[in-house]
Amino acid sequence: MAQGGYGGGYDQGQGGEYQQQQYPPQAGPQMGPPGGAAPPKPSGGGKTIAIAVVILVIAAVVSAAAFIALSAAPPPPPPNGNGSGGNVTLKIGVILSQTGQLGHDGAIMVQGAKLKADEVNAAGGFKMGNKTAKIDLVIEDDGTDPNKGRVAAEKLVNVDKVQAIVGDTGSTICLSIETVTGPAKVPIVSPSCTSPKLSTKPWIFRTVGSDVFQGKAMADVALALKKAGKVGNKIALFAVANDYGLGVKDENEKRAIANGQEVIFNQQFIENQVDYDSQAAALKNAKDTNSPTEPITVLYTSYPEDAITFFGSVGKLGLTPANGYIWLGNDGIANSDVFVGNSNINTYIQNMYVTNPTSKPGDSDWGKFQAAFKAKYGAEPTAYAGTAYDALAVILAAIQKAGKYDGQAIKDALNTFTGADAFKGVSGVKDYDANGDIKGQFYQIYKVSGTTFVATGGWWEDPTKGVQDFVP
Repeated sequence: MAQGGYGGGYDQGQGGEYQQQQYPPQAGPQMGPPGGAAPPKPSGGGKTIAIAVVILVIAAVVSAAAFIALSAAPPPPPPNGNGSGGNVTLKIGVILSQTGQLGHDGAIMVQGAKLKADEVNAAGGFKMGNKTAKIDLVIEDDGTDPNKGRVAAEKLVNVDKVQAIVGDTGSTICLSIETVTGPAKVPIVSPSCTSPKLSTKPWIFRTVGSDVFQGKAMADVALALKKAGKVGNKIALFAVANDYGLGVKDENEKRAIANGQEVIFNQQFIENQVDYDSQAAALKNAKDTNSPTEPITVLYTSYPEDAITFFGSVGKLGLTPANGYIWLGNDGIANSDVFVGNSNINTYIQNMYVTNPTSKPGDSDWGKFQAAFKAKYGAEPTAYAGTAYDALAVILAAIQKAGKYDGQAIKDALNTFTGADAFKGVSGVKDYDANGDIKGQFYQIYKVSGTTFVATGGWWEDPTKGVQDFVP
């Protein structure tokens, strides 16, 4: 996922995990002006000299006592994770959207990461070389805003001195915080940033598949709908104008053309508009011109808040399945938020299909995570709660393998989780390629029915299989 937003920030502190207090130097005796007249001799002779000696002795004793007291004081705490032997607490950063367009998803991802941290700490920590390490998550909210995400990264890197970060929620924000974390050599592991652009950033890893996979999955679902006689050969592409939307849309187009389908409409739109009447009218015109008698598949990429507004405009023009528009969405709107607010919108999106990255059905590790999450929070986890849990888990596995809490060492260890040494997470196997991308991803295909998403099959990257058990 990815998201743009408004600017913002906060005052940034300075220094590292601790700061050593500096004491002002004591003032020395006041001297007369250089080259000036000598001060007059004091009266009193030897008596005055004796008093001066006593004063100097007392001052020396006080100074010595102060020195001893300062020397006996306990030293300041060691820097983050660098104590010798014994127990240490590692500050690990988390930057996720807890407010804004992606706030609902991000807040649940935070719960997933916290669950993993709580499990590790409750078990007494984990081994890091000759130390036992516990976790202190430093959690920042980016407000679904790339600028706020970058400021949060600066704070985590420069003030908290973290050496690894779980984040971010959206691809545009991931790319923004990487401008801070990359030069600082601090790896980030994202649970939900899916844009193919991230593949060029060596300090970004993910626990979810790139939209190279999801774009293919959506186009393959459209082809399956065609083979089932639900639509014709023409498709339309509609996507939010950011890195997430562009990545999905481009892969949609490549795969659709490879599948022999014809793209009759291809447009991106700016998010957070009051309505999308003009965009809906443009889509209607494209169908009326190029496919007046046969249904088309509209591949739509956006977020819940915008989807509610968007489908309000769609409903005004009757761009519904009954009138030849079969809608296919993806992970950006595959959550219950799209059902709230306007009951008419719920009617407009009936029978819509969505793809969503998940673990493969029947995965026992996912079942255990699901039960633990529900026991802790009283609710079912989303797919991205699982990938957030895994984002922290794979960071901890890398720290343990490296034997120290150091950004470069963590990155090097993450790069070894490949092939037979791939990391097994609750959301699936994380087999990393040279770009920090996982080599495969399963996508559950859902159909909107009432106010729920009903599983109708799946897809994973396998040239001989593609869509699995999908029943349109």
